[in-house]
Amino acid sequence: MRCVVFPDSLRTIGLEAFVDCDRLYRFEGKPIEQIKIESGAFDNCMDLADENGFIIINDILFCSPAKYMYEELSVPDGVTETSFRAFWSEADEYDMRLPGAVRNGCRIVNLPPSVKTIRLDSFGENTKIVNIASSTNVIGCVEDNTKIKINRY
Repeated sequence: MRCVVFPDSLRTIGLEAFVDCDRLYRFEGKPIEQIKIESGAFDNCMDLADENGFIIINDILFCSPAKYMYEELSVPDGVTETSFRAFWSEADEYDMRLPGAVRNGCRIVNLPPSVKTIRLDSFGENTKIVNIASSTNVIGCVEDNTKIKINRY
């Protein structure tokens, strides 16, 4: 699937609706800014990634090739939410074919103050340090995970 046409009646794109549609690159019809997007809806839609490997739609960061491109990953300012699995690093052969892939993915994640919500299970076992603003709302078990060091600034 390369293009999706959203009808005017569409209100929500559900959980994992387009996950792994790696050839999807364009939307038509109703503007996506007018649609509520649930977590994981565009995870691993590789052709939606920007030049830095991020998949960001409606200010939500989805699981994207960026997590394999940098050992230390700094999320762009303006992102307000992370989708679940946004930083999971379960490198498989497909992911390792990406240009400049870092085996085991990013270990340090820097989130800007614009991030207000981190969804459940945004981070995988390879992430060791997460730097977040004190105002960021963490949903789920991130702060209870003793393997990840959370630095609030």
